[in-house]
Amino acid sequence: MKRRFYLFLMVFVITNLLVGCNNPKSLEDTFTSEHTNNDIIKVLKFNDETEAVILYTLNKDNKVSAAEYRQVNNKWKGSSDISENNAGKLSFGFTHQGEKNEEVLFGKINDPNIEKVQVEKLSGEVLKATIVNHNGTSYWYLVWTYGTSNLIGLNKDGQRIYNAEFK
Repeated sequence: MKRRFYLFLMVFVITNLLVGCNNPKSLEDTFTSEHTNNDIIKVLKFNDETEAVILYTLNKDNKVSAAEYRQVNNKWKGSSDISENNAGKLSFGFTHQGEKNEEVLFGKINDPNIEKVQVEKLSGEVLKATIVNHNGTSYWYLVWTYGTSNLIGLNKDGQRIYNAEFK
């Protein structure tokens, strides 16, 4: 009877160990283990959810950064980190993501009068950014294909109060 119990216990323990070893960490768990003291603002997934960009605050100072991840052998691997590069009315940065040459353009709204953010392409096409409020700070992002365009910040009346040109 004891032999059966120990045999059962051994099979049970080995099975649980194998299941535990094959259980991959989530994207968020991987990010958190690599980026301590950083808060996730938004997770954006691409290409059948095998690639991702995580927008996050950098070291609690409310600067926004982006981390690129790819799934390799069922595990999330970080490939790069990019921080905002402008401290004007709208900070901005961008990262390449996806097979379609898509990029994530992102930043922080530093001027409380800016309520909308958009990109106007040379062709006249207007892309509206998504604004995310996180811990009392407003951040923005949009997915686009890079090209000569203007980054625009609008006030509540729709008037342009910020403009930066990308070439």
